[in-house]
Amino acid sequence: MVLSLSTGQCRTTADHQEEARRVGSLQKTTTEQLGDVINRLEEPIFLVDEQRLILFHNAAAKRVLKAKTGVGSRQGRLIFSTPADDARFEYMTSECRSSPRAKSEMCRALKSPRRTAPKDWLVMISVLPGASGASSGCLTFVVHLVSRLHPRKLPVAALHDLFGLTRKETDVLARLIRSESLRDVASHMTLSHETIRAHLKRIFRKCDVRSRTELFALLQKISMFSHWVE
Repeated sequence: MVLSLSTGQCRTTADHQEEARRVGSLQKTTTEQLGDVINRLEEPIFLVDEQRLILFHNAAAKRVLKAKTGVGSRQGRLIFSTPADDARFEYMTSECRSSPRAKSEMCRALKSPRRTAPKDWLVMISVLPGASGASSGCLTFVVHLVSRLHPRKLPVAALHDLFGLTRKETDVLARLIRSESLRDVASHMTLSHETIRAHLKRIFRKCDVRSRTELFALLQKISMFSHWVE
């Protein structure tokens, strides 16, 4: 029997075992829920160990492997479309293993050609903090494939909640993220160029940004769970 300092009550070993069981069950449930969240992401996510063995991949990553679009697997290991990309990936991860500073600050990237599309995969590589792979002490890497073929749908309700953007302003944004120029946006919306510029200035002011680059970076962050534009 153990005296609990927090409550002043005596607790038996059975009490501690039951609490440990509940905590373990909660942690398992949380991990499963996190896996569900990752599976809902529209962008492919892989977790790989130092030998590039795939430890986990979400539903989007599974579709990429099945489609054979330039990123694949061989004997359970992540591979890219060219030997040069494989070598670059190996160099980046080995550099991380050899340097504690590189491990703590790692965010590397490479471009990998897509066999059926004009734009490359942007492959983002980082270390998963506090995790180990299949063998003891082995690092786990997060490999995030960024597609540039389709922009995301804007979270219209969230943009209104956060910044008070109107439907017209979100329509302007939706066209801008499709890489349209201001003149193209004006033409498609049958508005003058100056009217579109005025909308964009109001969007900058409401979102507290000073450039399109800063604005698009903000949209990328808050659109993580949005679906791709068809």
